[in-house]
Amino acid sequence: MSNVDWVDIRAFAPADCPRDGQKSWDWYFHEAISHILKKNITDPDVVGTLYLPPPGRYKIDSPLEISNIIEQEVLTSSGRRIKREFAFRSIVIIEASAGGNALHGSSIVTSYDNKPAIIIQGGRQVRLKNLAITGLNN
Repeated sequence: MSNVDWVDIRAFAPADCPRDGQKSWDWYFHEAISHILKKNITDPDVVGTLYLPPPGRYKIDSPLEISNIIEQEVLTSSGRRIKREFAFRSIVIIEASAGGNALHGSSIVTSYDNKPAIIIQGGRQVRLKNLAITGLNN
């Protein structure tokens, strides 16, 4: 298995975007994860790595989704229809400080309490390393 270069989440956000847990990083995570998964489509054995540099508190207002749905038009006896299925994808999300301590490293901060922080569908070799996830919990 090979690795692609690490993708730094900051490359998808404006340079002055605060990492203080106040501004939503949903869009930047979506773009970074999509970028990695697109590379994974061309070579399914490649595992992309999304890097969250410390220190940082990355606020999300909706779950991060790691999935790839392939839509294919198929001909059936009753006509054409769209077939949807999940493709297996690999990704690593890593925070690289010593131990991933939420106080000294980076963390994903949820602004909600009724959904998961991360949704993985069709995942293969999906890893979260040294990552703290904090937020409301009922």
